[in-house]
Amino acid sequence: MLERLLPRTVDNSYAGHPVALWVFVAITLVTLFRSLVHVFLPDGGAQAIATIPLDTYPDAAATAVVVTFALWGLQQLVVGGLYVVVLLRY
Repeated sequence: MLERLLPRTVDNSYAGHPVALWVFVAITLVTLFRSLVHVFLPDGGAQAIATIPLDTYPDAAATAVVVTFALWGLQQLVVGGLYVVVLLRY
């Protein structure tokens, strides 16, 4: 079982179930969408999605929250990019 999860050689052959590949495609698309939402929404999704009341925070604190969400989106974009590389490689 461990040999199937972590093969000794890595090549371009996919021996898994086809459904797993389509689930991975869905996960990749969701990851990319979430990352772009965090990067491009004016509030980074903090108030629009997470319902954090940025209006009640001082300007510096609200900016820090928005920057944190944007950085989170950039991190997700990097992971989504790696997912795309894996999909294109298979």
